[in-house]
Amino acid sequence: MVQTSFLTFRLHGTIPAATGRALAAELRQAREAGTDHRRAQKHFFAKFDAVLDRAPIGASYFENEKMAEVLAGEILMLEETGFVVHGFAILPNHAHLVVHLPASSPLSFAKAIDLLHLRTGTNCRRLVRPRLPPEAEFW
Repeated sequence: MVQTSFLTFRLHGTIPAATGRALAAELRQAREAGTDHRRAQKHFFAKFDAVLDRAPIGASYFENEKMAEVLAGEILMLEETGFVVHGFAILPNHAHLVVHLPASSPLSFAKAIDLLHLRTGTNCRRLVRPRLPPEAEFW
């Protein structure tokens, strides 16, 4: 199966809990009201992304150039595993990626993205170790 996806990774704690619950409730209500799934998802994402862009709470580690470089390097490493990275944007508290996994790939899309999540979190945590307790989540 060919899979191209638009992904957003956000730093842990960058969406207020009440806001996250309200957005999820809006999405559920839209689905229950019979709103087209794609339309409901787009509306949800636009509101979710607007909250991230306002950065009302949480860390903004990617303002640090070294941290952003580590993340960019890990994203580009995906190409060594068979992914095609169509593009990405790194913002202060989150990142957007457009990636494609060809049908011929032996990789599981979900597993590869989980590993990217783990690698980026581990490598970026090293740079913020003094500010981030070991038990704290990164993403």
